[in-house]
Amino acid sequence: MLRTFATDARESIHFVSMVDSIVLAAADFVRRYSLRPGDALHLAALERARESVSGYDLDIVFVVSDNSLCQAAIEEGFTVANPQDATRKEWKEFLG
Repeated sequence: MLRTFATDARESIHFVSMVDSIVLAAADFVRRYSLRPGDALHLAALERARESVSGYDLDIVFVVSDNSLCQAAIEEGFTVANPQDATRKEWKEFLG
């Protein structure tokens, strides 16, 4: 199972370097959405990832269970999947 996750992660997870622009965006998200700093950093990194893959035919789905972060991501135009809101069958269908 761990090996399968590692393989899937290499193919589908986009890593983003922490740069000043992400920290500044995170500070803005803290102010706009009253997010905790760590959650705001996640959202800012997600925004940077979306920018870096624009032009490719990719769907970005943000999997997160924190309700405040889910709502902020939705307001920023992201597709959000909350594992606490889905049944096991729904997750299997979602993941293909």
